[in-house]
Amino acid sequence: MTTGIGGPRPLTTLPQARDAEIDAQTLAPWIHKYADQYGVNPQLVAAVVAQESSFINHGVHRDGSGHGLIGLDDKGLLPDFERWSGTRVGRGRRANTIAPEKQIEFLAMKLAQLTEKFGGDEWEAVRAWHGGTGGRNRPHAREYETIIRGRIPEIAAAVPRVISGAAPPDELLASSFQPAAAKPMALQDQGGTPVRGGIDYEKA
Repeated sequence: MTTGIGGPRPLTTLPQARDAEIDAQTLAPWIHKYADQYGVNPQLVAAVVAQESSFINHGVHRDGSGHGLIGLDDKGLLPDFERWSGTRVGRGRRANTIAPEKQIEFLAMKLAQLTEKFGGDEWEAVRAWHGGTGGRNRPHAREYETIIRGRIPEIAAAVPRVISGAAPPDELLASSFQPAAAKPMALQDQGGTPVRGGIDYEKA
């Protein structure tokens, strides 16, 4: 049970169908659950979902490589998600549909890790989610921050900013994923333009 404006809201089962549209109100209890668990701003979680998918759990995005509610990219954060969740999603248009609640938890966990990494700066964490830790101050990442700030009013009624938990724990719970010997870098498409919503971990 999650408490929000107007009293408790139950954690109902989320739609699992491919390309299911799941509105902010339906996702809100899950967003609050994991935002509270990991100690992050639930409005940032909701705003990233709004930007990456418009609340549609895409089997594959129009770019052919992004997936789900949070835009997990084949060569970006999707491999991280698979290792963390213990599931095999696949790639491209043949990829499996990703469970919505696991995406919300993964996003909250990653934002918590990045916020802690950058001294509590949640906007630096948002930029790093999009552009990688090394590309977080590049123009495309700063533009992404501006876009996410603009999304906040859209989701504010459904997802008020309420953080009842403490700061992120030292070891972000047992499910926390820590990439080993990885070098974060912004993804680029064939034209050299950074790809949205992901970090590419180039092995050392």
